[in-house]
Amino acid sequence: MNDLYYGPDSFMPVNVAATPIDLSNAVQKALKDIYSKRINPYTEIHPELFRGFADTFDLAAAKGFGDAEELTPEFRMRVVRSNEVFSAFKAHRMQQDIASRLLDDEGNLKTFARFKEDIKDITSHQCGRWLRTEYDTAVKRASLAADWQRFEREKDVLPNLRWVPSTAATPEAVHMSLWNTVLPVDHPFWSAHRPGDRWGCQCSLEATDDPVTPSPTAGYRAAPGLDNNPGKDGRLFSDTHPYFPDDCQSCPFYGRQQSAAPTNKVKDCGNCKYIEKILQSNKVEISGIPEKYEYFGEGWIQEFRRGDGYLVTESTRIPAKKTGNEWEKYLKEHTMCANFANAGHRMVHLREREGLYDVLCDGKPADLKKTRSVNNLDHYVDHALRDQKAELVLIEFEEENKDVYSKLRKYKMEGKHILYYFSGREDNIYTI
Repeated sequence: MNDLYYGPDSFMPVNVAATPIDLSNAVQKALKDIYSKRINPYTEIHPELFRGFADTFDLAAAKGFGDAEELTPEFRMRVVRSNEVFSAFKAHRMQQDIASRLLDDEGNLKTFARFKEDIKDITSHQCGRWLRTEYDTAVKRASLAADWQRFEREKDVLPNLRWVPSTAATPEAVHMSLWNTVLPVDHPFWSAHRPGDRWGCQCSLEATDDPVTPSPTAGYRAAPGLDNNPGKDGRLFSDTHPYFPDDCQSCPFYGRQQSAAPTNKVKDCGNCKYIEKILQSNKVEISGIPEKYEYFGEGWIQEFRRGDGYLVTESTRIPAKKTGNEWEKYLKEHTMCANFANAGHRMVHLREREGLYDVLCDGKPADLKKTRSVNNLDHYVDHALRDQKAELVLIEFEEENKDVYSKLRKYKMEGKHILYYFSGREDNIYTI
């Protein structure tokens, strides 16, 4: 990776500044889980490690987009999705490298203290220098992607693009030969060569109606991981990056779920259903849920907005058959979501995902429970918070009695986070 990021074909300055998100806790958790065999580093993705990487690249995308409010929700979600895929393979690569240091030269398991010491070079690169390089590149590429979306919208007025000279202190010679090239937005040259296709590039494009110049001959190939146009496909990094497998046959996620490797499958990591499955099977939640009501686009149903609260439902959550137990379960959950949304909470009703929480409430993972009795409530609350990865439990009590308040006092003393109301008094939401 050093050769790719900082080698002779790169002009990436070495930035040792920390990234915006501190991953130290996620790294320590991953080390303990790999050492104690709570996770298979070769076929699974560590949730905290994945989430830390994905959040870092989502922040980079947001910084790169800046004030480009005209970007569609669908495009933003494509970028978020691509960040998740890249983060999954980055986490997997890091896990493999870490696991390779578990044993000593005699094949015996090292002490945990020695193991931690021996993998410092891996964590310092993957979560330090390399991550900073990837973050800075993601910021630049997100900015270029937002520009490209604008170029496409405005090409009837400004039909051409000019290659703007680099702002780098020491610009690279290859791109210098392309400065001030002017070609139509749809010219095939831009599919093979563009600013941002080499590590460290600080060039940019601008829309213009100036006359077209001769199409140049570019004597280079785009760098691995940067050979796509993020403004078209929404991917800040392409699947030619070394974190990705060379082909489907060598993909650990495909091999885990199939008895035989594919013989004619075309590699397309960004749209691979096996990546989706591995994320969910390891209880890694798919990120990219917008915060603002108006940003929910394709795949979401905007139900209503009341003041600060709203209800949005993932379209695949609604059962196709409007009868039976699944339909009844959906209606119960939907009604509870609506009650919390009417009370000012931001409710996102998610698709059915085995073993995971039902909704997001004000951006936090939450599970829903409607109950007449408190007999099994302890088990349900513990299951939701421990196993289903919820941070909140949202409860509708059908009856108000001393047993309910006794349970609520218990949960408060235990530090459990509960939002609740009583049937018939849905406007009054209580918090412990």
